[in-house]
Formats: sequence, structure tokens, C-alpha cells
Amino acid sequence: MRMSRFSADQLYVPSPTSQYEVGSTYSRKSVPNIRWVQASLNRILGLRLVVDGIMGPRTRDAVRRFQNMAGIATDGVVGARTKAALIRAGAQPPKAGAGSTSASMAPAQAVLPAPGTPISALAKSIRSIALGELQRWGNGSMKESDIRMRPVLYDYWLIGTGLKPETLTHLPSWWSAVPWSAAFISWVMRHAGAGNTFKYSPSHSVYTLAAKQNRITNNANPLKAFRLSEARPQVGDIVCRRRAGSGATYDNLTAGMPTHCDIVVAVQPGTLITVGGNVRDSVSSTRVPIDSEGFIQKPGYFAVLSYRDTTITENERFMVEEISDELPVYTTDLLSFEEVIKSAPAPGIYEIYQRSSGGSLPNFKRIYVGKARSLPQRLQQHAWCLTHLNIPLSFYRVRLRKMSGANDAVLRVAERKVIDHHGRHTLTNQREFELPGELWGWE
Repeated sequence: MRMSRFSADQLYVPSPTSQYEVGSTYSRKSVPNIRWVQASLNRILGLRLVVDGIMGPRTRDAVRRFQNMAGIATDGVVGARTKAALIRAGAQPPKAGAGSTSASMAPAQAVLPAPGTPISALAKSIRSIALGELQRWGNGSMKESDIRMRPVLYDYWLIGTGLKPETLTHLPSWWSAVPWSAAFISWVMRHAGAGNTFKYSPSHSVYTLAAKQNRITNNANPLKAFRLSEARPQVGDIVCRRRAGSGATYDNLTAGMPTHCDIVVAVQPGTLITVGGNVRDSVSSTRVPIDSEGFIQKPGYFAVLSYRDTTITENERFMVEEISDELPVYTTDLLSFEEVIKSAPAPGIYEIYQRSSGGSLPNFKRIYVGKARSLPQRLQQHAWCLTHLNIPLSFYRVRLRKMSGANDAVLRVAERKVIDHHGRHTLTNQREFELPGELWGWE
């Protein structure tokens, strides 16, 4: 159930001392308990603490370090909340009556990656934790109204978004009155080890805008947002769609717009499998159709958030800067389709020009800009389309900007630079050159 008039800031959550908190039936100062803490910290943080049952300075510092990573009070005391966080992060529950959660309620057993974890490892961790939560919710069979799931939802809010119970307004049925899907995503990202690369928030639009800003400024943050046409979703990516008739798109998104995002856990021919929170009042999976090239085709989706290497080296930056020199909107210095198709394969940017009347010599006006990993192959596709539309190829000419060695990230930046530099208003015939989906498999 959703009631959009409520905001996340109005959410009521039971106090930390409520029945929902994981308890302990033996003293936290006991030797067995401290040994369990030391062994758990060694496993989660990759430390080499001596497991001697003594709460010395090194053990106390390690506890504070873990508490800081888990987003809880860094007091160095292993109380019920810290113990629960250790179990969530991958520690085995203490053997002696520790009051741990039941097997069906146990969270995903995932170790937090260390700072600087490779992007591929982070993506795997995101997927692993999302699948663990899907299993915890019985593949969507357990619902938010189930009282057994209250501590889970409470944890999503507290750990995922940092919202504290004492700062929230009391609402009846808080577990269903306020959408919790963004809290779920934030919880997964925090436990996966995203660190400060992710903008934890109870609103999908907030972290989506942050990822978009990362891309616009080309900063060092590896989490970037892309339009659907710019990125094939990969495992560990986040895919976003508009909801509640918000009309949200990549370009018009503003903070507070109703949206929903899910995590990609599998990529299959023609289909993505995603996992999300508050989907059918549970943590559930969804199938999202993709085309033969791997791009999302389902209406309503508008962005892909991805940890992928979009860094441009100095050499690649030079290639991009080279294409920013002024080019005329009208020109005669161009190649025919036949000449381009016969040329050597190379990645780069291409501009299609259409014959224009006027003047004593044939003149051509730029109407389309595109990128390709193989320029001849891509132009052959365009030629095929024009031929099947009974449009003579002699009406068109092509300018090539070969960029040997350029990867997809460089090509995206270069294409955008050409379009922005010369003005989108000069591209008068974009739709005519959109290729049918079955042709994208050629390249």
C-alpha cells in the first residue's frame, strides 16, 4: 500500500529498545562474547586481531571502525545493535543463546568490500545482497504487512537512509504508509560497500540526480547515470522508471519526482531480471524486456545507473578535443556512402549530410550525427534503410571522424560534443535515420 501524501520524513519507526531489536542473553563483557566479536571483526574487516576474549584498545578501535562503516553510534560498545549489524555483515550468530534472528529472517551473508574494491567486485556484491534479500522475503511471498518483517523494514530505513526513529512523526502502519523502495536500494548499496559513491536517500530521484551530476561533471565518482540509449544494463546496475504519472525522464528529472528503481541481478537474451523493494508489497523480482543489443525497451524506464569505467585517458581526451573544431553546417567536402562502406573499419563519429538546393554547385546540409565502433558497418546499415525507403543514396554524403582505439565511453562523449558544439537545431532529420532494432546486431 502507498499513500503518496506522506513523506519519508514523517515515518514513525519503533524505538531501538523495542521488541524488534536483536537481543542477547549473556553479558557482552563475557570472554566468549568478546572472542566472537574479535573473530567476526577479523572476518568482516580483514583484520588480524588476537582472539583472546580481552576487549583491549585494538579490539575497541576495530569495533568503532565497524560501527562507523555500519552507520551506527561509534561508541566502541558492542551492544545489541552492533551485534545485529555484525550478523548482517556476515558474522555467524553466537552459539550461546545470543537471541539471533531466525533462519527465515537472517539477512544476506555478505562481507563488506574494503575501500577501493574493483568495480566488478562491487557489482557482484550488489547482486549477491539483492538476491539474499529476495530469498529472505520468500521471493516476494512475504509481505510488508507481515509482523515478522517489521524489523527488516526498520533496518532498511535506519541503516539505508539514516532516518532515526526519534526524529520521525508517529504514523499508524508506517511499514506500508510510506514507500520504502529507495530505503531498500540504499540499504543494499551501503551493505555492498558503495561507501561515499552513492547518495543514500529515501527518494530515488535524489541518488539518480547525484549519479547524473557525476556524469555531467565527469568527476572521479564511478557511479554514473545514462539514458536508455546510452548504456546496456549490466549485473549490479540500477534501472529507473517513472511512476504515479510523474512524466520523469533523464533530462527533466528533478528532486521529489515519483520514480522507482530496481537492481539488475541477471541479463538474459531479451530480458533483464531485476530485484526491488516495495514491489508488490515485498522484495520481488521483475522481468524487463531488452532488445537484441541489450538496451531496455519497456516504456516508462528512463535511466541506467552503473558502476563502469567511463574514465577518459589523456590520449582519449585529446581525441575528443580534436573533434571540437568548427565545421560548417553546409559543405561540399564529403564522401559518398559507397566510398565510406569500402573504407577500412574504424571506430569514430559520423555526420550525415543531405543534398540542399540553391547555388550553382551541389550543397549538403548536416542532418544527423552518430557514433559507431565500425564506421563502414554502421553506414552500411543506414544505406540499407535508405534503399528500402526508395531514397537514392546520391542525395546524401558523409563526414567521418575516425578515432582509432576509442572505447564506448570516448565515443559517447565525442558524439555528445559534436551535437552540443554545432547545435541540435541543425539536425533536422534524426528520425529518418533511426535503425530498426534487428540491424543493431550487425555491429
